[in-house]
Amino acid sequence: RHHNVIQRLLARDELDAVFIPDGIHLPPYVLKNFVRAKPPSRVLFTTDCMAAAAAPPGRYRLGRHLVEVGADRVVREPGRENFAGSSLTMEEAWRNVQKFLDWTPEAARVACSDRVLAAVGLAPAGATAP
Repeated sequence: RHHNVIQRLLARDELDAVFIPDGIHLPPYVLKNFVRAKPPSRVLFTTDCMAAAAAPPGRYRLGRHLVEVGADRVVREPGRENFAGSSLTMEEAWRNVQKFLDWTPEAARVACSDRVLAAVGLAPAGATAP
């Protein structure tokens, strides 16, 4: 019951943990618990948004696929329950980190931007490469 990849990731301080702060993938209280288990420098935030990012509820054609953005902002194939993506933008993720975790705007920015860029070998605007 406790033998799972999430618990192993949280227990290894040398590994980054990347979360989607939309309140759907993880309820805010779970996100808060997971974030508390990691050193702050190892917490990053992202989104799994796709072409429906910031789209209002409705049906959309994405390439050959028909998807539906629900009132809950989750993108699904019509009639299916599993996620096909989300409409969460990084700006919304940044706001949610502040709201869900009571972080400052600057701390949220670093975890939503600077650390994510550094993790893929890029530097924030105006900075030199790591």
